[in-house]
Amino acid sequence: MNSVGPNRLTQTRGIYTAKYGHEIDDWSALFLTETQEHFQSLESRVGKSIEAIDRAASKLNSSKQPLQFQDRYQALFYGLGVSGPYAISAVFISALFYLLISQGQQYVDMQRMVYQYPNAPAYRQIM
Repeated sequence: MNSVGPNRLTQTRGIYTAKYGHEIDDWSALFLTETQEHFQSLESRVGKSIEAIDRAASKLNSSKQPLQFQDRYQALFYGLGVSGPYAISAVFISALFYLLISQGQQYVDMQRMVYQYPNAPAYRQIM
């Protein structure tokens, strides 16, 4: 921090004495002065941050546009239009995975049968 002058220390000692009725030494006054300066710099930085946050919040609030519908059906169709493609694609992908898994299981079963009975293709007509 900055070097603290004797006037500043005397002023801090006087303020402390007036407030609490006890005298303090120079080191305590120096510590209180340094702490107060540090606190003031932190307070100014926090104030600037709060102002920046308030500006950003007001900018966000001014950019919001409310969405209003005439009736329930219009809101329903809007919701279906927004979430419908995602729901349809989720159902399609789920069905595709089901088919792939079931076909894969059938393939594994057939492959196990071919390995278990290597002469199975020769007896195909009899089966």
